[in-house]
Amino acid sequence: MDKGFSQDFIEKLKQNNDIVSTASKYINLTRKGKTWWACCPFHFEKTPSFAINEIEQYYHCFGCGASGDVISFVSKYESLDFYDACKKLAEYANMELPAYQNDENLIKIKKKRDRIFSLLVDAAKFYYNNLKKPEATPALEYLASRKLDMSIIKEYGIGYSTGWNEVVSYLRGLGYTDEELLDSGVCDKHDGKLIDAYAKRIIFPIFNLMGNVVGFSGRVIGKADFAKYKNTAQTLVFDKSSLIYGINQVKKAKKIGNLSEIVIVEGQMDVISLFKSGVSNAVACMGTALTANHAKNLKKFVDKVILCFDGDSAGKKATLRSIEILVNAGLQVYVVTIPDGRDPDEFVSAFGKSAWEEMLKSALYWVEFLIRDFASNYDLSKPEQKTKFIGDALNVIRSLDSESEQEIY
Repeated sequence: MDKGFSQDFIEKLKQNNDIVSTASKYINLTRKGKTWWACCPFHFEKTPSFAINEIEQYYHCFGCGASGDVISFVSKYESLDFYDACKKLAEYANMELPAYQNDENLIKIKKKRDRIFSLLVDAAKFYYNNLKKPEATPALEYLASRKLDMSIIKEYGIGYSTGWNEVVSYLRGLGYTDEELLDSGVCDKHDGKLIDAYAKRIIFPIFNLMGNVVGFSGRVIGKADFAKYKNTAQTLVFDKSSLIYGINQVKKAKKIGNLSEIVIVEGQMDVISLFKSGVSNAVACMGTALTANHAKNLKKFVDKVILCFDGDSAGKKATLRSIEILVNAGLQVYVVTIPDGRDPDEFVSAFGKSAWEEMLKSALYWVEFLIRDFASNYDLSKPEQKTKFIGDALNVIRSLDSESEQEIY
């Protein structure tokens, strides 16, 4: 056996998934002689050092040292374990996946993950179907006020929790244990009893790169004295430090070749409203600051990102914090500020897709944005403040790679 599958199956899987054809689904390859070349998808580089040997069916990066076969390529690129990478390749090749045999502990964890995935899908369907009930009138009225029709609601699987106990009873009726309900993040325990973790909230399912439901974000309708949004807590399948809302739509756009840049916005409603207006390249982080893992996942799809956070102080802090992380990941980072303090949802609802695209053309490269931001913090008519501004600006300029680029700024 080879990591749970027979060696015979692994060899057939590799034979039916040519590494060049498979890698080209993810990255742009150029042939030079007998070797295919690309910029490495696993680290930032401007000159291609990622090579694929078509004859021997392996890849090697002369920059970071990454190497392996078609299985390890898909596993590393898609952030999948060995089993799921094999499953993905089997789907590409229309092959039947044989029974999996491996370490008992790993098998136990995998079964647990599979049960959670299954439970989350069933919960998502339950919440979605709740919209047909009379109790969901407040939710439908809210969604209508945000100009979301049923086609968009269905596209994003939006639903509603009608109360504290309904989803608990429903999932128990499907055979899920109380432990599984808690492990999935769908339920909490209160006074010794299980309750819906998102009771009386509009439900937004969260999908991972593979299109699996991994958790939920619940939004309160109207005013409340607690957080407007509540996201799934850390679980076996939900890690908010790497999950990106809307990434499944971005993946679809990438597959049809309609993706040159990604716009990072603050919230789910911004993403949905933009999609409704025909903008399919917007994403948002899951109620947390952008992380290196988020940046790494974005880099799999594009080289250019545009930050478009709210213009308040919190949005500005998020922008400044995100720039460094994205630049360190090797992304070309631009920043756009929406006029009149509007958020993306408000702007695109008021002015439409064309105005949105025109506004993005005015986005500033991160260096210019920071220099202008520094300038706004000082009174440049005073020599001592002008000196401080120059010092701040030069610290940014020194971080640039080339002397020619430094000279420009």
